[in-house]
Amino acid sequence: LTLTPFAAMSFFVEDRRYFGRESAAHLYGAIPYHAAVTVTEALVCTANASIVAVLTAWLVGLPLSGRFYPMLMIMISQHMGASALVQMCTRLAPNQDVAFVLGAGYVIPCLIFANVLARIDDIPCSVSWVRWGCELYYAVAGLVEVEFTGVKELGLPVGDKVASMYKVTLPGLPEAEPLSLKQCIACMWAFYLLFSVVGFFALKHFNRPQI
Repeated sequence: LTLTPFAAMSFFVEDRRYFGRESAAHLYGAIPYHAAVTVTEALVCTANASIVAVLTAWLVGLPLSGRFYPMLMIMISQHMGASALVQMCTRLAPNQDVAFVLGAGYVIPCLIFANVLARIDDIPCSVSWVRWGCELYYAVAGLVEVEFTGVKELGLPVGDKVASMYKVTLPGLPEAEPLSLKQCIACMWAFYLLFSVVGFFALKHFNRPQI
């Protein structure tokens, strides 16, 4: 879900050209165009994430445990954030190649600091702070809480012990409570809003109208 929107990058680049020509003809401005794209992408991301969530839940039996909808919310939030990121990059960059580099430049650290490929505790403090700017870090924390919290250990390393390894605790507050599932999702939506707002202003100010 994080990488899927990159497959549509060429579409966003081409669509921006249409917007440049039509805005030059004063058919519509940046606000209605951005709103239309946002609504369309929300529907597409919801459909894609729902399909992935249903297949995942069917394989592991999450619907029977009542944890399907929290997992679905996390997947939709992550997918929409990734889509907004790709749109932002295509509007900031002069061409698709540069847009891909910008997007990859953000996604690669997200994969490294998501607490999956490498444990945050094993990463030097001099660079581990990068995780706070990675949307995927909060998505993984929320997803692990949904899938592992309260699960009985039957010879496998699951349950609360595993979930505690992925808890997100704010820096400088060692005694503070870890972020809850709702707070992790809220952080993901904060990233989505950031990408969307930056993408809107990039569309409005960096786009060159073409006749």
